[in-house]
Amino acid sequence: MSGLTFSLYIIIYFRYRLPRNSIPNYVEQVVPSYYMDDFRRFYRMSRTTFEATCRILSQSQHLTITGFGGREPISLDKQLLVILWYLGSQDTFHNISDRFDITESSLARIRDRIFKAFIEDRHKFIVWPDAQTRDEIIRLFQQRKGFPGIVGAIDGSHIAICAPNDNPASYVNRKSFHSLVLQGVCREDMRFIHCSSGYPGSVHDARVLRSSDLWDRGRVLCGNGHLIGDAAYPVKQWLLTPFRNNGHMTPEQTHYNYCLSNSRVTIERAFGLLKGRFRRLKHVVTRNVETAADVIMVSCILHNIALISGDEIEDFIEDQQDNMCQAHIPGLAENDAEGALKRNTIARNLP
Repeated sequence: MSGLTFSLYIIIYFRYRLPRNSIPNYVEQVVPSYYMDDFRRFYRMSRTTFEATCRILSQSQHLTITGFGGREPISLDKQLLVILWYLGSQDTFHNISDRFDITESSLARIRDRIFKAFIEDRHKFIVWPDAQTRDEIIRLFQQRKGFPGIVGAIDGSHIAICAPNDNPASYVNRKSFHSLVLQGVCREDMRFIHCSSGYPGSVHDARVLRSSDLWDRGRVLCGNGHLIGDAAYPVKQWLLTPFRNNGHMTPEQTHYNYCLSNSRVTIERAFGLLKGRFRRLKHVVTRNVETAADVIMVSCILHNIALISGDEIEDFIEDQQDNMCQAHIPGLAENDAEGALKRNTIARNLP
């Protein structure tokens, strides 16, 4: 195609292309008419939680509302609706911009701006418990499942992404798709108390743990309590895992594993709720790893906000289907004697 022919093609395309399928006054007139269940189904949280989240954002020191490209400023509630639709669906940028009658470039700026505000203030929403709260979590875990001393349950979950431009092979996980690993620790009600995202999918859960701040601070953060994890992790004084089944487990060890598994299911349910509520996490369509990591972190923050606000969960929670069944790798993170002794003591004394 010659340069002149191409130029004529562009002129004709932009002059006669089909109009956008935008919904006039969608935010101003349509959204207010939604019944409560419809609003929650579309925006993945109740109106009450949405309004509370708007108030939180309005107080952020990291968010200022200005217009895009000389246009009138887009209201904060509209920006949040855009982000909730983006995170709660697999819609393309084109479809979302049509729905909200904004340009795709404005959508990208809204996403980056709102994400930055949430992430800069993430310590307000994903909070490690203080000593008093820690004792309360331990009591609630033991009351529900009978396992003592649990401060939180830890696990990794794989979030599918497009192949990144840089070093894509390192992001291929054991199930042969590109992913980022989200390491999460949750309390008894599925709220996250610690999250780390952005690790390549090929990285083992134990190595992710070693790379996070939990590795050096775990003992101080857990006090006399401990986290619980699966067999991918080492046994530490502050992290308890199952006994490995070598064919010669004692009844005490079998019962211990059963009780630990019943308690550890909380983190699997937390990941199931996170991915069920925010369907963007089914596959984050971007080759930018930082953007994908931000999508994950903001979803975790909104997950906590919804739980703190008392939103119902049953419509969103899904079974986890991405368990990589990672085994403990000797030498990657060895057990310590103090942790093994603690595990044996708990196994002997479990009711």
